[in-house]
Amino acid sequence: TILTCTTTGSPATTVTWKRNGQPVAIDGRTYNMVQTVTNRASATYQNVLTVSPPALGSTFTCAVSNTLGSSAMSDSVTVVATTCEAGYTLNSVTWNCDDIDECETNNGNCDQACTNTAGSRECSCSCGYRLAS
Repeated sequence: TILTCTTTGSPATTVTWKRNGQPVAIDGRTYNMVQTVTNRASATYQNVLTVSPPALGSTFTCAVSNTLGSSAMSDSVTVVATTCEAGYTLNSVTWNCDDIDECETNNGNCDQACTNTAGSRECSCSCGYRLAS
């Protein structure tokens, strides 16, 4: 996940990132931030936060301050999935990956019993039968 916060201010601005209202500790592993001057004349900075692994469902806030004070101005973004792994489908309301119940369609291609599992399904046999190899 890559998040960008562009700031302008003189003296130079300091950016604080928050995840779900809690300060993010920039550790160079899970969270890494790079600040680049994009326009010296207007003191414009691009602040890029990289989050790995993606923090789905999290809300990130970029808060800005400098030595003259802090701004109540902040911007928030909620990280959502855009694609899902096999066996899951993207929920257009929550933007989460929901499990697909493979057993709902054609009994999951099982001859007898179908049990839905996370991201897949398992076929099993009725009493007195055994699974063919």
